[in-house]
Amino acid sequence: MLYDKLWEIAGLADWSRMTVEFNVSAVGAFVVAVALIWTIIRTLKRMRTIETRLGKMQKEINTLQMQESRRLMAGLNRNSEAGIDADDVAGMTVSPPTSPHSPNHKIGKISGTVIG
Repeated sequence: MLYDKLWEIAGLADWSRMTVEFNVSAVGAFVVAVALIWTIIRTLKRMRTIETRLGKMQKEINTLQMQESRRLMAGLNRNSEAGIDADDVAGMTVSPPTSPHSPNHKIGKISGTVIG
């Protein structure tokens, strides 16, 4: 029943005007596809550039890390040849920063001052 009504509407429709609409919608779909492809290409180029920069930075960090470890090893070797104990060598390494407040201190909510 519904199928017959759809065919009746399709038979009565003026299809000469529809070709223009189809052409316009096809051009619009093409423009949207081109815009999406363009955006994807730009994004991939940016990602490639960022990855290249990141690779260079990683190489530089590795180089600096190797230089620092060589410097520390040379210092340890010098100290061991001089007869310094291992306890004294521990002072050569950099300790992590400590927090400015001990866990027992409470910070005031309004002024931010230390209480206690």
